Amino acid sequence: MKSFRSFTIALAAVVLCLSSGCALMERGAEGGFVHFFVVPKTMPDGSSAKEQMDALKVWLCDKAGGYTELPDAPGGWMNHQGGLETSDQHAFLVSAPANMKDEITAYVKKEFAETDPYVMVWKAEK
Repeated sequence: MKSFRSFTIALAAVVLCLSSGCALMERGAEGGFVHFFVVPKTMPDGSSAKEQMDALKVWLCDKAGGYTELPDAPGGWMNHQGGLETSDQHAFLVSAPANMKDEITAYVKKEFAETDPYVMVWKAEK
């Protein structure tokens, strides 16, 4: 995803999860980090990203103990030519005791063929 993603998607996702009683901290940690990121529903060649999505969910459970998925998270951004681009994507909220931004970014780049993954991180308290 491009670095020009709308902040509105992230804010809406966080508000939605907080208002629905989403548990932000796993494994009983007293503090940690909340990660918000998006992945495409389709691969660059137009094929479904379902296989990659299933593997991502297993990876998140292994690395962070779980995830919250927001499956319909369409987004838009301005491309380098100044035009609006949009895509259908899945959004995830993941809490972990450590900052996983670099790991998530590398995973999304490799498995979803994204050049500039959109990953935001907040410090959290339980």
